[in-house]
Amino acid sequence: MKPAKFLSAFGLSVITTIICTPIFAAEPQSAPHPSSTSRPVIRRSVEKFLSGGVFVSKTLHESGLGPTGPVPGHWRITFSKPGHAIFDYSDVRSGFQYHVLNNGTLRVWLGGPDREMTALFDAAKRELTLEGIVYAMEPQQAATRPATVPEHDPPLTQVEMDEIFKYASFSKERIVGSETPRIEVTSTRLHVFRGHGKWDAYYAKFHAPSTIIAKPFRSDARPEETVTAIYDADVRTLTWRGEVYRQHPWLE
Repeated sequence: MKPAKFLSAFGLSVITTIICTPIFAAEPQSAPHPSSTSRPVIRRSVEKFLSGGVFVSKTLHESGLGPTGPVPGHWRITFSKPGHAIFDYSDVRSGFQYHVLNNGTLRVWLGGPDREMTALFDAAKRELTLEGIVYAMEPQQAATRPATVPEHDPPLTQVEMDEIFKYASFSKERIVGSETPRIEVTSTRLHVFRGHGKWDAYYAKFHAPSTIIAKPFRSDARPEETVTAIYDADVRTLTWRGEVYRQHPWLE
């Protein structure tokens, strides 16, 4: 037996070369960390705090049926990998997607884009509240986490920047079609899609906390064709040739 509000079908919503060797004459100096917003931005700090964490409901809830009826038990939320978590409730195990917003709250999709809700996270208490139920981080894990999260995310490290750009997609429009101008980065490759089947390929190098140096993926490329792009981790944007592209998914 399952509570009515959890009767919805849960599921994991599953939210592209010419080979040459570009030569960079010198390592560029990275641009300073952009201060694009005066609002507190703690998204990355919360993501790191939650990573691998297991949260258990502080109260008992129905956890399946026994010989004599419903059996009480604790529900669990496990943050298995960035953006993905596992929800053990009643007698069901289900995966779901989430994104941390800049203010540290979580946007959660239980069963797909039509079932969206907000979860509140309290780092000091090591607690997560979802649909009115409070979950506490398991004590052994809570002891390994910092006392709280910083007031603002620190600048990206090189490791963090390399991880972000293993795959990242940017566009000027929220809904992306085949003709939508967009930028896609896959490891060291950067592609600019201009629509109507036109695209440009670049070899990209990343320099924390915010700079991307992109050299055309052609043997006859001229030095003046190299592009310096700026990534703003706070608002998740890429400034390319003076134009701003937003990173997907668009969170706010």
